[in-house]
Amino acid sequence: MQHKEIVHHRNGRKADNRFQNLELQNVSDHTKEHWQVIKEKQKLRCLLENLSCQKCCAEILNSLDSIK
Repeated sequence: MQHKEIVHHRNGRKADNRFQNLELQNVSDHTKEHWQVIKEKQKLRCLLENLSCQKCCAEILNSLDSIK
């Protein structure tokens, strides 16, 4: 590995070190990818918070917190 490379876990589970789940990325691309996931989760959270069924939305919002 080079100095500016990082191992990315495709499914987001750091404990899953199967070869097919690992991808070598440079630090810049890895950071961009994770920021994109964070932005998408924020958009989804805003959308869900404005829906009428609060019970369903609460369950979905709680499950979002488990996504890495």
